[in-house]
Amino acid sequence: NSFPFVFYMFGEELFKDEMSDKDREIKKNLFENQQVQLERDVEKLSKSLEQPFDEYDDAQVLKMKGDIHKLGINVDNHCKKMYEWIDKELLGPSKFRFQHFIAPYRSEGIE
Repeated sequence: NSFPFVFYMFGEELFKDEMSDKDREIKKNLFENQQVQLERDVEKLSKSLEQPFDEYDDAQVLKMKGDIHKLGINVDNHCKKMYEWIDKELLGPSKFRFQHFIAPYRSEGIE
């Protein structure tokens, strides 16, 4: 969940002197747009996984497997884009007083 990140990054206290109000608002809107896209695809994926596969014929199951695979790729791509945006656009090259890092994104999870 990225809501704690948004709270601290765009809230009034922690980074209030690190960017202008205008820049903060622009970056917050861009981040929230990325978040909405990610949530939309995660919700689609979740609904697809909840289907009654035992009631489907083989052709329907095969189609759903393909759809689920594509949705998984979309979710992964959204995650990658969010991490890249946070790392390259939001946090770096940083003009912040403190250096900030995020853990690298791994499609397959932690190695």
